[in-house]
Amino acid sequence: MATGELAGTRALVPSSSLFIVVFLLLGAVARDASALTRHDFPEGFVFGAGSSAFQVEGAAAEDGRKPSIWDTFTHQGYMPDGSNADVSSDQYHHYKEDVKLMYDMGLDAYRFSIAWPRLIPDGRGEINPKGLEYYNNLIDELIMHGIQPHVTIYHFDLPQALQDEYGGMLSPRFIEDYAAYAEVCFKNFGDRVKHWATFNQPNIEPIGGFDAGDRPPRRCSYPFGTNCTGGDSSTEPYIVAHHLLLAHASAVSIYRQKYQAIQGGQIGITLMVRWHEQYTDKTADAVAAIRMNEFHIGWFLHPLVHGNYPPVMRSRVGARLPSITASDSEKIRGSFDFIGINHYNVIFVQSIDTDDQKLRDYYVDAGVQGEHSVSFLVSWQGAESPETRFLYGYRLRFGLCGVDFTAAARTRYLKNSARWYSGFLRGGELRPEKSYATLSKLVAGLLAMAAGARALVPSPFIVVFLLLAAAARDASALTRHDFPEGFVFGAGTSAFQVEGAAAEDGRKPSIWDTFTHQGYSPGGAIADVSADQYHHYKEDVKLMYDMGLDAYRFSIAWPRLIPDGRGEINPKGLEYYNNLIDELIMHGIQPHVTMYHFDLPQALQDEYGGILSPRFIEDYTAYAEVCFKNFGDRVKHWVTVNEPNIEPIGGYDAGVQPPRRCSYPFGTNCTGGDSSTEPYIVAHHLLLAHASAVSIYRQKYQVIWMEGTRP
Repeated sequence: MATGELAGTRALVPSSSLFIVVFLLLGAVARDASALTRHDFPEGFVFGAGSSAFQVEGAAAEDGRKPSIWDTFTHQGYMPDGSNADVSSDQYHHYKEDVKLMYDMGLDAYRFSIAWPRLIPDGRGEINPKGLEYYNNLIDELIMHGIQPHVTIYHFDLPQALQDEYGGMLSPRFIEDYAAYAEVCFKNFGDRVKHWATFNQPNIEPIGGFDAGDRPPRRCSYPFGTNCTGGDSSTEPYIVAHHLLLAHASAVSIYRQKYQAIQGGQIGITLMVRWHEQYTDKTADAVAAIRMNEFHIGWFLHPLVHGNYPPVMRSRVGARLPSITASDSEKIRGSFDFIGINHYNVIFVQSIDTDDQKLRDYYVDAGVQGEHSVSFLVSWQGAESPETRFLYGYRLRFGLCGVDFTAAARTRYLKNSARWYSGFLRGGELRPEKSYATLSKLVAGLLAMAAGARALVPSPFIVVFLLLAAAARDASALTRHDFPEGFVFGAGTSAFQVEGAAAEDGRKPSIWDTFTHQGYSPGGAIADVSADQYHHYKEDVKLMYDMGLDAYRFSIAWPRLIPDGRGEINPKGLEYYNNLIDELIMHGIQPHVTMYHFDLPQALQDEYGGILSPRFIEDYTAYAEVCFKNFGDRVKHWVTVNEPNIEPIGGYDAGVQPPRRCSYPFGTNCTGGDSSTEPYIVAHHLLLAHASAVSIYRQKYQVIWMEGTRP
């Protein structure tokens, strides 16, 4: 962000002194990347790291802390990996060690949240002295090390006691209890804390918890969410957001009236800011992108600035959107000294006509579909946490410092990202010379591996699909010519993720269709339409051509080509893949085909248990031969199975992917299974199926297709 852009934010910040904190991951760097240093940022620019109490503290049942709604959620087994945060990174016992790591890295600030159920375990009433002591100690430790404490008062962890007593945020009683809790924070910590955020991402919690129902307290209504404890997706998200907004304004009012002048701090709110762009050039999609930004960002920002909800929301939601009274409007408008922004991705949306739809929720009201994420931004924990982004448990972890979760002491260690960040904060370049050497070693290693593999690989053709997570040397100096001659650059997808047309032209369900339709995908997402490449493949290939891609790696959907898993070939499926391959070749793009990318025909799962049965090997081999026979005259690069070392774990150990097989305590809510044996059986059958397909290809097709004749 340039200095001029920062100056442009002053109109939104009523405080006389402008204080801006940006937690950054620079995914795309401006100008000459290697020349950008900390000194290019405005004087006083603050760099830090952040966490939230539930994600890192642990000590869930220690020293008087009582459960939050997230403790209940995780203990009921709703995390994909069955995990909980009872211990987590154990910052409660390791805060001194963590602050020392922050100090060693050179951080200016640490953004953390206070756990309401630790400070006031029942949500109201008595303050827990041990909770008070912990946060006082943490704040003092930070200040002693010259690190600014930036405190979020509420980060999703509502005391379960309030949820049980009156339905939590659904009740207006929440506003009073939250305001009282916030005042306890101001009164006890405000002499040292000068930067307060009332809520973290209040524009997200109403959707996950009360529309899709995939987050606590798991309230939703069909068809927008499944397996919920009750709820109404058409009204409750708006009620909850309304109460969060009023609670925020109430806390700010208390702070400004009683504490701000004495303590000299600032108070604001942190919103999730996904930016929405139009998916096509259609005017309707351009309007939909603007509308979705109003629903997503304007939902809170518009009343904070103007005192009322965005006009488009009032128009489209109607009476289901709570009214902001004149007195509440006065209280809400201007109730911030800063607006915090958490930005993770850009979303491409398409407009849909929902005017006549009777069953409505937030997304129907917004009139959008197909949220296509195109870029991810991650810069969060100082220390690794479970519940990464509060959804994936211990499976996905990020953070500057790693934590060994297998060690009782929760051993910390610096990651390369921490070392880079520390160097940058001390005046180093954004992308130092050393990173080029690292990349050079990587490429050299890959080439050495390729050369060593020639004895095993009859063809000397090597293709590497790269994600350059760390760019090289002077980024502007690295060109395609720095790579070996013949090096292939491309893009990749899988059929289930992009094709759509799930029930069209003879295609039958895969196990992933069943899984998503049963509501097990986060957010209740399904792939019935998805990116709709089935109908837009020409447009997609043209985009690839315009980008200059050498290759496109895609998968064939087994249930589209052979809908029952064996037997009759679907002529429409055959036609589609022939057309896609021809279109690619016509544009000079190599087709790289994966034959199996997780989407087993449901018919085979129902008939004999799918990959658990040795019968899978024969059926897969027959399917692979159909692919070789019909497409091999043009396809010269085949992959038998995508990530066969992952599917046995997700589907048969943790049970968080289809066909949802597992056994306690390794997975929960499964349809059956044995986590101690089935992953190995499935992997064995995948290995044998791969070998069988390769054998047929080599015996019957490889030489013939290389010579350019049909078998």
